[in-house]
Amino acid sequence: MSRNDQVHAFWNNLAQDFEAAHPGYRVEITHQPDYEYKERLLSMLGSPTPPDIMHTWGGGHLEALRVAGFARDLTKEMSDGWAMEFRPGVLQSFTQDGRIYGVPSSVELVSLWTNKALLEKAGVKREQLATWDGFLRA
Repeated sequence: MSRNDQVHAFWNNLAQDFEAAHPGYRVEITHQPDYEYKERLLSMLGSPTPPDIMHTWGGGHLEALRVAGFARDLTKEMSDGWAMEFRPGVLQSFTQDGRIYGVPSSVELVSLWTNKALLEKAGVKREQLATWDGFLRA
């Protein structure tokens, strides 16, 4: 579910802290490459003992899990104020039909760089790229 040792250590420590605070509960965290995990997750979900908590991606991947009945509606838990701790828009890819089915464990910044000369040559103004619809029309 992550790509570096520091993040692995963070999750492992969090699991140990949870187990110490909740005797009788065991947390097993597995770290593996994304492509392997996606395949393994499907096997785990189809097993007699599927995971209680899983890492997944928002959008289409989470939606497929939701439709298959593997994603729990977390709206009630999030309505207690926890959802307000996230920046606007962060929960959007975890929300379907006004219901929240996931919580981000990290947020990544994705940047789009433009070549000003090529945009001018194509007759595209940078302001047109301010929204996704504008980007698609350009």
